Amino acid sequence: MVQLLISFSRTNKNQLEGSPLSRTIYFVTHADISTNEPNPALTPLGLKRTVRLMECLPRNIHHVRCGVGQRHIDMAKLLCLRDKVTHFSPVYGTAEVYKPQTQTIIMACGFEIPRDHYSFSVEIGIALRAIVSTLPGQTVIITDPSGLQHFGVEAATVASIYRYLPEAGQIKLHFVAPPNGDQNDA
Repeated sequence: MVQLLISFSRTNKNQLEGSPLSRTIYFVTHADISTNEPNPALTPLGLKRTVRLMECLPRNIHHVRCGVGQRHIDMAKLLCLRDKVTHFSPVYGTAEVYKPQTQTIIMACGFEIPRDHYSFSVEIGIALRAIVSTLPGQTVIITDPSGLQHFGVEAATVASIYRYLPEAGQIKLHFVAPPNGDQNDA
């Protein structure tokens, strides 16, 4: 009977410490940007809101994946994660930006194309889901809100953290930085 309890305790400990059954992936969506320029950086409000996300990130982060846009790099730096990034890829976030006023995509070089001529967002979803399915728990992905559509989030918000449980197929909003970035708005 004692041996059985010890064996059960080891099983529970392993399940809690990184087994596939306990994996959690954290998607951090970039904060506020200007949508009128190619490869935009965070706005002053975006910088302020990013700092607020730090308080809700997991303490024991194993891996960080990051998009390649200036806004993603800014986020990694402000969240003190830049040195922990193990992979940069447009799969996690591109340098392009959607300009809602004109229904166009501004490419990193400044060239604008109609949104319906831009197929990368569909293609990237397949790759993103495949990569995320292989990531270890406690991975943080710095991404665009649109990337979460591939996980069933239709209207993801900027300056937010989403918790994804791959084995359960569940994604939930974990934290949103206050709209003006102030502490008393939380």
